[in-house]
Amino acid sequence: MLDTGRIIFDIEQRIGKEPRTIDWAHYGSIIDCQLPTWDWENDSIRPIFDNWRRVFEHGFVTMAHIVQANSLLFEFGEDNCPGATTVWYDQRSHPDLILMRNASRAMFDLKSAPHLGQDEWERNLGHHLADEHQSAFGWAVPQRFRGHYDVRFSSVYFDRRHIPGGKLIRSWFPCVALRDQPNVVAMVPRDFWPPELAAHWMRPRMR
Repeated sequence: MLDTGRIIFDIEQRIGKEPRTIDWAHYGSIIDCQLPTWDWENDSIRPIFDNWRRVFEHGFVTMAHIVQANSLLFEFGEDNCPGATTVWYDQRSHPDLILMRNASRAMFDLKSAPHLGQDEWERNLGHHLADEHQSAFGWAVPQRFRGHYDVRFSSVYFDRRHIPGGKLIRSWFPCVALRDQPNVVAMVPRDFWPPELAAHWMRPRMR
């Protein structure tokens, strides 16, 4: 199992702890994202792009786990696409990837059967995931999926230049996240990943 505490420490050694000063003239081409070709300015995903540089300057380093993502991202290509994730916000302990995986799977199950949600909030999450056209930022993951930890549900935008290998191979990734509204989350670009983490991401998965 990955040592998430070590991953966060190693990435903070590369980009610094928040709030951080970034030399945008030097690192802008590495960190900035390619804007979508579709009308993002009138889309619910807009807060991600409006706060892109802010999340890298003020966001804390943590881990995210994919709930769902555009199928194009799992193949080689040129399309950058959004996705939905669980994000570890809890400050009392390092991210638990097993808990996040289980929570993400449980939330995905609500997508196909929102009526099986145990309360109105779970049913709303199921309908939201089924819609696939609305974004979410910092929503609470149902407590029965996250236990007593602070784990939240947020939309992300994947720029392939930031992904090792150019496509989604694993379901987890390091990210930066804003603690305050609008709780924007962004994948840490691969240039700032520890080499051993990038190698683990690229390693063929066991069948």
